[in-house]
Amino acid sequence: MALKKQFNSLKYAQFPWLATIHRDAHAQAFTHLARAWDRFFNALKAGARPAPENRLDRKALKKQGIKLAYPPRFKKKGKCVDSFYVANDKFSVVGNRIRLPKWARFA
Repeated sequence: MALKKQFNSLKYAQFPWLATIHRDAHAQAFTHLARAWDRFFNALKAGARPAPENRLDRKALKKQGIKLAYPPRFKKKGKCVDSFYVANDKFSVVGNRIRLPKWARFA
């Protein structure tokens, strides 16, 4: 979470447009990143081997029954579902609409 603290210390100075979006939209990404690296390192501690870059090497190791640990990877642009996190106390439901802070209403 040191990366998150470093980001928070300079986010509005270097990225002023971040003030226009809700805090949770960019904060949850750091939690997901920390969880992904924890999962990778815990797998290594449990005896898994780091997955090789070469797909054929990975396939051969899997065939031998060797457990592999995969480090986090960036999502490919256009190949993932875009989403963001909003805490339960930060939005309200009015009729059939959702009211998000700093956003317009959504149906």
